[in-house]
Order: sequence, then C-alpha cells, then structure tokens
Amino acid sequence: MDFHALYPAIQAHALVDYPKEACGIVEAGAYHGLANLSPNPETAFRMDLRGHRPQALVHSHPDGIDAPSSYDMRQQSAMGIPWIIVKVTAQGCKAPFVLGGPPAPLIGRTFRHGVHDCYALIQDWFSRQGQRHLTPEIPRDWRWWEQGKNLYLDHYQGAGWEPTSDPQVGAIGLVQTAGSPVPNHAGVLIPDGWFLHHLVGKFSLRERAEAWLPMIRLWLSHPSFIYQGP
Repeated sequence: MDFHALYPAIQAHALVDYPKEACGIVEAGAYHGLANLSPNPETAFRMDLRGHRPQALVHSHPDGIDAPSSYDMRQQSAMGIPWIIVKVTAQGCKAPFVLGGPPAPLIGRTFRHGVHDCYALIQDWFSRQGQRHLTPEIPRDWRWWEQGKNLYLDHYQGAGWEPTSDPQVGAIGLVQTAGSPVPNHAGVLIPDGWFLHHLVGKFSLRERAEAWLPMIRLWLSHPSFIYQGP
C-alpha cells in the first residue's frame, strides 16, 4: 500500500507529541495515533495493540536520526509489517520514510542508512536472483563503524561467505572508506564488469569494477550462489 496520503496526519501527531515519541498504526487504510505507554516516552515507545490489525506501525524520532535504529530494524523484521518513521524537531518534521516497504529500483535510489544503503542494495540484488537468504538482515545503527562495530567482517562467515581471489558475478567487494577503521562499504559484482553500490549521500549506481579494485579490501563469494540472469 502507498502510505504517502497519510504522511500529513503522521507529521501532525509527531509535532503535537514532541518532545515525546509519537506512535500509532495504519489500520484499514487510515492513520490512528495511539498513546505512548512507555515509562520513557522521550526515548522509547510502547503501544497497546490488542483489538487492532495494523497494516503498518508508526513512530517518531524526536531530535533523533532520520534513519532506523538497530532496534527498529530488529522489531520491524520480527513483526513482518512496514514501519513508518518520522524525524521531528521543535522546528518541524522531516518527510516520513518506510522501513520494510516494497523494494526500490536498484539504480538511482536515495541513500538512507538501514533502508537504502550499500548492504540493502546488495540484499535487493540477491532478492532479484531469488537468493536473498544469502544476505541475512544485519540490524545496524548509523555510523556503526565509528562505534567499535565491524559488521561485514564479523558476519560474513556465519552467512556462508568465503574470501576469494577470483571474484565472479555475485561476489561482494568490501571497501574501507577514508577515515574508517574497518570495511564500511560494499558492493556486488554484476555482469559485464560492473560494480553495483550505494555510497552515503549519493544515489545508487553501477560503476566499472576496475575503478574500485584499489579500494576493495576483500572479495567474498558464496558457494551456494547461482547466477539466474538479469
């Protein structure tokens, strides 16, 4: 479902409840604001969903980031319905965004950490190959690489990926950008020598893989992957 028509009501509720987290649900195609029952409503939310059949869950990020937290990612995945999140400050609201919504085009998507970032792009490419299970969800906070986390190197073996010196279509290249202590960017090698990736603050795109070779710290391949075609 397209939630855009509900955004004004969601933003209005977020402003009324600021600096507390506003929360609510989409039910029967309409937005319904609910009471935040958390004992710490400035930093968390809790709702009573008994008797409701939500199509989406909604909450605000007062003075927070315009992206999901790792908690948001874990809980949305567990619920299996979209989450609509809106950043709000005393000056106003950002446009809400959807976590767990329909996939975006691979090329030209706008960057949002945890929603449309480099890893999400890789996941969506593997989804088109019918093999998204090879790239399991990794809940992650914005700028995790500056917080002592090493998400790519800590998780690739558990998902069955192996280092390779002969990358083929479907190989993932790990990049360590300037100033990062760990690999914090990645892309996937697609046919005809293209590297599909999504940098912070940029649109997703494909570039010639050879241009990225000096910056790729490690190539990974999965023994179960079978390329299915465009």
